[in-house]
Amino acid sequence: MSNVKTITNQTSDDNKVTAAQYCYLLYFAVMFFAKAIGLYDGQLLYNISIVVGMTLFGLKVLMSRHSIFELCWMSVLLICGFMVVLNTDQRGFLFYMTLVAGIKDVPEKKVFKTALLILGFAYPVMAFLTLSGIVSEYYRLHHKIGMYIICHGLGYPHPNVTHITYLILTMLILYFVRNRSAVQMLKISIFLMLGNVIVFGYTFSFTGAIAVTVYLIINFCLTSIPKARKLWGVLSQMVLPICLAFALIGPLVIKGHLFDIINKALNTRFYLSKYFLTMQPATFFGMRFLPEELENYNYTMDCSYVYGLRQLGVIPFVILILFLLYTIYSLNKKGRNVELAIMLGICVAGVTEPFMFNSSYRNMAFVLIGMQIFELSDKISKKLPSFWNKEIHIIKAGDIVVNSNALLVDRVAGYCEDIIKRITESKVRFGILFAIMCIASIIGYYVAVQHPTTMYVNYDINEEADWPETMLTLEDVAELEEKGEIILDYTGEGTPMYAYDGLTPIIEYNRRALAVGLYTGALGVVLVSLGTARFRSKRK
Repeated sequence: MSNVKTITNQTSDDNKVTAAQYCYLLYFAVMFFAKAIGLYDGQLLYNISIVVGMTLFGLKVLMSRHSIFELCWMSVLLICGFMVVLNTDQRGFLFYMTLVAGIKDVPEKKVFKTALLILGFAYPVMAFLTLSGIVSEYYRLHHKIGMYIICHGLGYPHPNVTHITYLILTMLILYFVRNRSAVQMLKISIFLMLGNVIVFGYTFSFTGAIAVTVYLIINFCLTSIPKARKLWGVLSQMVLPICLAFALIGPLVIKGHLFDIINKALNTRFYLSKYFLTMQPATFFGMRFLPEELENYNYTMDCSYVYGLRQLGVIPFVILILFLLYTIYSLNKKGRNVELAIMLGICVAGVTEPFMFNSSYRNMAFVLIGMQIFELSDKISKKLPSFWNKEIHIIKAGDIVVNSNALLVDRVAGYCEDIIKRITESKVRFGILFAIMCIASIIGYYVAVQHPTTMYVNYDINEEADWPETMLTLEDVAELEEKGEIILDYTGEGTPMYAYDGLTPIIEYNRRALAVGLYTGALGVVLVSLGTARFRSKRK
């Protein structure tokens, strides 16, 4: 029998949580779910989520037992967070500090399980809703690899965000897939890499696809190649310093043709990093960057390290880097390879993406950081005078034990795992079923939907300012759509449209066919699995 501990294969102690822990899990679920479904700053529903989440965080702290020493450093972190908000209006640092400060005594696996169930549900659903046209999405037309192509957000604020979200989903899956043979891990990594390729087919985010690939390689080397463990133990301590040097020093010292090559490969990120590092001042707790005061209002900081240093300020940035360094050191020392791979993968991805420290609330590294910081705090406090170890517990109800079955997340986890178990037990049969339904659906789409020759986009997503305009009437639109042409976001007869032919409409046409095949195949597998389970239960 396998000794692998699955999502729901836990001890009786794992099935119990205190009211305080329950409160934290609810806080995390609210904040994480808001981002998992693509909400962002300024939206009413997102603001409501923040109020609910921060209220639950406050209750968690009041319901937990904390020493005076813990309350002191927790207060310092939160004060720094509020200082950043006052100076910059950026709330990401504060949110992550609440994640760290509130995690004491909370089971790490339950936090990761909550994240996996939320994102595992939200990610494919958001993609389905946007690709089917039920919900509008953010997308842009960009010139890449010699052609114009639509880069889809699939329900998220930007295609790069979509791909980084897939990176986090991959990390959550591999957190629970451990203690497997090298062959099994290779198969799982290939399967996740296939997902990476599919997501790339819609986002065309090169940096996102590379980040996922690098993480899968790191995870496989750390968890499945024992002989390389010592080497990786040394290398793991060098990853963050190398990332910092490349992100913060590289743009300043690399010159000439090499700079141009790197800048082009990173889609102008190197130049943008140099601009913010040289043209914007360093501050203690960050500053506002008003678009009208920048050299170009489109300038953004896509590098997490530049964002942390310039946008958040020197003091918060130093705190974050010290947290990362210590957590990587601690996990490496304990031999926690799966968690170490997550930390290193996030550090590498942060070179080209801003999600590490902004309000995306996707950086699962802070869960691991919080665990290690509280362990360190406990070690330090034991060496301090007794005053610092005096315990403060305001709401005593926080100690009440709650059966974790009361948590919806645990019940859903058990239900989902039953489905996955049934599918994996007959993976060949279900694999054949998926392939047949997928291919049949794609063929059916090609037969039913005419092949387009032109795609029309409106002004908002047009790539070229001097591209010829086309004015379309409602009758024109109806006639073109009947011929199979693709028309995106037509708003009326007074709005110019821009026509793109060649590979642009062909790629979009094939994407739609692929989406139909994937979702039909997946639906067929789930329905047959459920039907099989019901049939077996009736026979019993």
